[in-house]
Amino acid sequence: MLFPLAFVGLFLGFYLPHALAAEAAPRYLVAPWVILVGGAFAVVCSAGGRRLRHAGWVLLAVWISHHLAGAAISGMARRAGTEAVRKGYLATIESAGKTGAEHVMLLDEYERAAHGQTLTFLARDRIRFVAVDEERYQAAAQDADESPTVAFAGSPAVFSPFANSLRALGATWKDAPAGPLRLAHDIEFSPRGRRSVPPREMKITATGILSGRPGHLADRTKHTMLLGRDGEQSRIDIDLGRLRTMEGLLFSSTTRTPAGLPAGYRIEGSADGVSFRVLKEVVDSRPFVYGLGNRVYAGGGYGWQECRFGPAEVRYLRVVPTQASHPERIWFMSEVHALESMPNMPVVSRAERERTTRFLREQRVSFTYADRSLSAALLGDRRRVYDEPPAYPRYNEHLRMVGAKVPFGARRFRPAVGEALAVETAFATECELLLQAVYGPGLSWTRYGFGGYTVLLFTGAPQTDRWLWWNGFMPLRL
Repeated sequence: MLFPLAFVGLFLGFYLPHALAAEAAPRYLVAPWVILVGGAFAVVCSAGGRRLRHAGWVLLAVWISHHLAGAAISGMARRAGTEAVRKGYLATIESAGKTGAEHVMLLDEYERAAHGQTLTFLARDRIRFVAVDEERYQAAAQDADESPTVAFAGSPAVFSPFANSLRALGATWKDAPAGPLRLAHDIEFSPRGRRSVPPREMKITATGILSGRPGHLADRTKHTMLLGRDGEQSRIDIDLGRLRTMEGLLFSSTTRTPAGLPAGYRIEGSADGVSFRVLKEVVDSRPFVYGLGNRVYAGGGYGWQECRFGPAEVRYLRVVPTQASHPERIWFMSEVHALESMPNMPVVSRAERERTTRFLREQRVSFTYADRSLSAALLGDRRRVYDEPPAYPRYNEHLRMVGAKVPFGARRFRPAVGEALAVETAFATECELLLQAVYGPGLSWTRYGFGGYTVLLFTGAPQTDRWLWWNGFMPLRL
């Protein structure tokens, strides 16, 4: 009776993938292999002939010894590498500790996602390490989104594009070596007053496009996009309708992977549509790096890329993609937002976020659609998450279960009485125009201004099967 159990245990120890495994085998082979080899040894070791039995036990001992020796040799061979990795971890923790950061976000996406908990454990919880994409559902990731003292770490190959994205954003930072990684800390990002030019006030044309229509970049619809090739083979022209003081551009994607938005591009501006000048040139950047309030965020499933070049007095803007982040050297984007400079418009700050959060709690809002910064504040007290208004996001494609009073589920939604939409004031007017276009007079709301944030509290909702989709900072049509 004990023989099959012991054999199964030995097999799992030798063959299933782990640090000391002598071999590696697909898991679906475990059951038939155990039955086959276990049955063979069991037949021989229980044979009627004494010599045959002894030979079976000798063969079993040799087989076990062989694999024990393999495990020992493999463990000794990996010891040096394991020790080097451990020293690298400790160097990363030491460097992060010197910066005063409470949270460190790992930029290597899925490759280093599993390392976050190891680093946090070795740091004795003094510093929390989380991956920007893989661990968005964890409480530590939400704490990192709320924390004002956060650093970003990544391997040199990943850190360099991230640094280029920070430059495109107009942020400043300090960087330091952190073992095998590079660390960006003390990141300073100053928000500016701005307004997203409504789509009806601008006209978009494009040349050299592989798929899609230029109007897709301003239709605020999830399932439409523009696709083109890199290497200056295509361009996008935006007519703003009149001379405006522009602040920057924002490119958004409705795919989960950042390998779609251009990694390199050139933005040109003109007052007359004839003579263009270069406003900003970005090379080898990391998509999905953007600012919310006075914080920089990266990754998070779906996202967008922001580039600031203003203020610039122009009527025409031209975007020339020069480098794709997709392996097939193509780029695709869903929406483009032209950001007009509005110096007198309030910006998102920590104080404004606290005021907005306090209002939503006082109003007992049943559900709040909000960006990562505001939702992290709403989810800050997880002990009362079902007593306080739930909020987006859990940082994946799920936003909430339709019809269920739980804070997380599908990203698509329909406005309902008692819910609220909290957006940056720069996009508030555009959001209201979109809601009116989709639902008409049947949807009503009350608008509350909190400086950098605007809250639309829904007071009436029509019975309809038309849905919206939340892209992280504003709704889109489905």
